[in-house]
Amino acid sequence: MASARTWTRSALIVAVFAILVVLTTQVTAQGWLTDADVPVHDWFVDHRTDRWTTVADFVTNAGGPGWVVTTTVVLAAFVAWRRRSPMPAIFLLGIVETAAIASKFTKLAVGRDRPPEVSRLATVADMSYPSGHATHIAAFVGALWVVFEIRKHSTARIVSLATLSAFVVAAVACSRLYLGVHWLTDVVAGVLIAAVVVLIGALAYALVDGGEPLIQRVTARRRAIV
Repeated sequence: MASARTWTRSALIVAVFAILVVLTTQVTAQGWLTDADVPVHDWFVDHRTDRWTTVADFVTNAGGPGWVVTTTVVLAAFVAWRRRSPMPAIFLLGIVETAAIASKFTKLAVGRDRPPEVSRLATVADMSYPSGHATHIAAFVGALWVVFEIRKHSTARIVSLATLSAFVVAAVACSRLYLGVHWLTDVVAGVLIAAVVVLIGALAYALVDGGEPLIQRVTARRRAIV
């Protein structure tokens, strides 16, 4: 029988996915959930300065798909070596890449235009919805929570890491809004896609323990009992 935690996680996955579907439907139909897109875009454009533009450029590059994927690969290799198991590395890479693929397919399916080119401070070539930057950074941060099982740490550490995680994701998301290459709902959708994939990854990772497959754990325990 599935544990209460499993049911809770499953319900959370369904809830977040439902929110994503509603948001995507609204974006496609230009519904009321997109009403804040233009005002938020205009606010960032109106409050640009040379200093903040430099900061936004740095953040958007540091949190971009290229650096995120590279960092994920390097960290996955280190974790696999450190734990003497490929499982944590597989989950780390799998979560980030699955979210990235989901983001790309959604871009193609929705086909939303970017904000006006005249207001952009960065060069972009693909569709706007969802934000690939927001998807990648949120998936990467979430994957770290799953693989390093941060939920098992002390309350103080969890709060500190949660605050840091939220700040990192928000910083990258805001950099995309500041540079005028995304609408508000684009970055929200990117985070939601990452959240769905991370939650599914967490549910799957619950079947392993420190990188050791569940079937191996069960076998080892049975032998110990005998």
